[in-house]
Amino acid sequence: MENGYKRLISEKIILDMEWEEGYDGVEDWVRPVARMRDPIGETRECNLLCLFPPFYLNRPNNYYKK
Repeated sequence: MENGYKRLISEKIILDMEWEEGYDGVEDWVRPVARMRDPIGETRECNLLCLFPPFYLNRPNNYYKK
Protein backbone atom coordinates (compact mmCIF):
# COMPACT_ATOMS: atom_id res chain seq x y z
CA MET A 1 0.00 0.00 0.00
CA GLU A 2 2.84 2.42 0.73
CA ASN A 3 4.01 2.24 -2.88
CA GLY A 4 0.57 2.50 -4.48
CA TYR A 5 -1.29 5.07 -2.37
CA LYS A 6 -0.77 8.10 -4.66
CA ARG A 7 -1.75 6.11 -7.73
CA LEU A 8 -4.80 4.63 -6.03
CA ILE A 9 -6.10 7.98 -4.81
CA SER A 10 -5.48 9.66 -8.17
CA GLU A 11 -7.27 6.93 -10.17
CA LYS A 12 -10.43 6.44 -8.07
CA ILE A 13 -13.42 8.64 -7.25
CA ILE A 14 -14.33 9.21 -3.60
CA LEU A 15 -18.06 8.69 -3.17
CA ASP A 16 -18.18 9.77 0.48
CA MET A 17 -16.16 9.79 3.67
CA GLU A 18 -16.99 8.89 7.25
CA TRP A 19 -15.16 9.05 10.57
CA GLU A 20 -14.69 5.79 12.40
CA GLU A 21 -14.16 6.18 16.14
CA GLY A 22 -12.36 3.73 18.36
CA TYR A 23 -10.49 3.04 21.55
CA ASP A 24 -7.38 0.84 21.57
CA GLY A 25 -7.40 0.18 25.32
CA VAL A 26 -5.16 3.18 25.98
CA GLU A 27 -6.29 6.07 23.77
CA ASP A 28 -9.28 7.30 21.80
CA TRP A 29 -8.76 7.68 18.06
CA VAL A 30 -10.66 8.65 14.90
CA ARG A 31 -9.92 7.45 11.37
CA PRO A 32 -11.31 8.71 8.06
CA VAL A 33 -12.77 6.00 5.84
CA ALA A 34 -13.48 6.72 2.17
CA ARG A 35 -15.84 4.71 -0.03
CA MET A 36 -14.43 4.77 -3.56
CA ARG A 37 -15.19 3.52 -7.03
CA ASP A 38 -13.64 3.33 -10.48
CA PRO A 39 -14.23 6.45 -12.60
CA ILE A 40 -15.18 4.33 -15.61
CA GLY A 41 -18.09 2.05 -14.99
CA GLU A 42 -21.77 1.53 -15.46
CA THR A 43 -22.73 1.75 -11.81
CA ARG A 44 -21.92 4.13 -9.00
CA GLU A 45 -21.45 1.31 -6.51
CA CYS A 46 -18.59 1.30 -4.05
CA ASN A 47 -15.93 -1.23 -4.97
CA LEU A 48 -13.13 -0.06 -2.67
CA LEU A 49 -12.65 1.23 0.88
CA CYS A 50 -9.66 3.37 1.80
CA LEU A 51 -8.71 3.39 5.49
CA PHE A 52 -6.61 6.40 6.36
CA PRO A 53 -4.23 6.36 9.35
CA PRO A 54 -5.86 7.04 12.71
CA PHE A 55 -5.61 10.35 14.54
CA TYR A 56 -5.05 9.93 18.27
CA LEU A 57 -7.06 12.58 20.04
CA ASN A 58 -4.74 13.13 23.01
CA ARG A 59 -1.48 13.44 21.06
CA PRO A 60 -0.02 16.74 19.81
CA ASN A 61 -0.03 17.37 16.04
CA ASN A 62 3.74 16.95 15.83
CA TYR A 63 3.81 13.62 17.72
CA TYR A 64 5.26 11.59 14.81
CA LYS A 65 7.75 14.20 13.50
CA LYS A 66 11.41 13.41 14.10
